Amino acid sequence: MEERHFILDTDIGPDCDDAAALALAILYARAQGRELDAVMHCTSSPYGVGTVRAIARWYGSSGLQVGTLKDPGFLSGEEAWEKYNKPLALSVGPEEREAGDAVKLYRKLMAGWPDGSVDIVAVGPLRNLGNLLLSGPDEFSPLSGRELAAAKVRRLTMMAGDFSEGCDRAEWNVEMDIPSARRLAQEWPGEMVYCGFEVGKEVILLKEPNELDERNPVRRAYRLHTQGVGRPSWDPCTVQWAMGDSKPYTLSRSGIIRVDEKGVTHFTEDEKGRHYYLSLNAGPQAVAADLERILAQADRERTHD
Repeated sequence: MEERHFILDTDIGPDCDDAAALALAILYARAQGRELDAVMHCTSSPYGVGTVRAIARWYGSSGLQVGTLKDPGFLSGEEAWEKYNKPLALSVGPEEREAGDAVKLYRKLMAGWPDGSVDIVAVGPLRNLGNLLLSGPDEFSPLSGRELAAAKVRRLTMMAGDFSEGCDRAEWNVEMDIPSARRLAQEWPGEMVYCGFEVGKEVILLKEPNELDERNPVRRAYRLHTQGVGRPSWDPCTVQWAMGDSKPYTLSRSGIIRVDEKGVTHFTEDEKGRHYYLSLNAGPQAVAADLERILAQADRERTHD
């Protein structure tokens, strides 16, 4: 089997669809006979790492490697951003709520893997990846961050932007860190696929009642965050396509995506471009039902590690 590695970069906390995205990333990788290699948390919240580990434990991946943003004060401290990640994080021990620097973990892992073997899926603001591009040689690699990404990363898939006709506003992940989003659009050396706001907005996941186990932390996250009405699936859709379940989506022609000073994304078709964006080509309800089926089936089959 070809050596492949998957890293999920998430802001898990401000919205609950990250919780389902993490579970799906674990399950899709496992269905391919692999494991999700690492999760990078991209905010300063003290509750992100613990939430990742609570969900990973439920899905049988307690050994998952986790890194976190070390920049202070980024998307942290607002009560609205802690509806579910605080309770989930506090369900694990204090030592499980701590993790090392995300950029260092990116560099360490990628330096040890074959060229072109890494897929990164980013479902939050792009601070970690922007910092990776700015990183220099270290004890793990003599390459700069840009050189390391060029050598190791096969594809970067992001929940970012909005490519609906006439859109003139910044999508949230971009808006929260416009400089990093612009840096990636301009400087990321390889293929980039954007899953825009419009793709997942009608794919409503995990309304109550649903078939997930009552104890499942993903179900708890949705219940705490939405009080049972479900949530659009911006991040789960991104993971679904990035991990190979591509039938519900259409990939654009190649082009160049520019992020302007206000954070608005603009696509220009270009046969030499390395940028693409996704469109949904299936019914939103059918996509949601399929994602819930995967999550619920895992509950029925899972074993604790």
